[in-house]
Amino acid sequence: MILLILILVKLLSPELASAKVVNTSLCNTNDNNWAFVKEKNKIKLYERWITLNDSQAVRERKGELLTTCSFDLVEKYLRNCNTASEWFIGIKSIDSFSDSSHHLLRINIELPWPFTNRELIARYSFFKTDSKHSVIKVMSTNNYHQQKKQNKHYEASWTIERISDELTKITFKTFSNEAPKFPQWIQEPVIKKVFTNNLLRLKKRLSEL
Repeated sequence: MILLILILVKLLSPELASAKVVNTSLCNTNDNNWAFVKEKNKIKLYERWITLNDSQAVRERKGELLTTCSFDLVEKYLRNCNTASEWFIGIKSIDSFSDSSHHLLRINIELPWPFTNRELIARYSFFKTDSKHSVIKVMSTNNYHQQKKQNKHYEASWTIERISDELTKITFKTFSNEAPKFPQWIQEPVIKKVFTNNLLRLKKRLSEL
């Protein structure tokens, strides 16, 4: 039960040093300095420390996988926000809505007692960089009323790369600035396991398309 609580509480908020709001324009986000963590079923996991606002160090995670699902199908699947609940453990529902300038997601996260359920409202963006690459980004926003306890700042991105007609590479990156709920020696192995298992579930789901 303790492990289940740890998994769900930290699902969308990897452990970090503090809880102040992030100005992502000030992040050190060059794509270097990744440390290899492990590989499972041909899914590779990396992590690194990045600096926010020139002072706050946070842990960013990255997972890489290859799928025999075509580029177009992967892109279509990941662009459909409702599919996240099929592979992302803990997500109860995702609703999409828009304001005058952004496409937004309202993500409902179920947590067991004694924790309250959480809600994440995030901006959703899709970029087609060229015929072989596309990027999906999700970034939390606090500009909207939230009915439940909200997650602190959270960012995630999927980079989709066409390797061949029947082979596609997916790179998933995520970080949050939410303060840790438990000692790192307890929660860190659990977070890594959940992160890896989510990617395993995604890879399996894509193989079924």
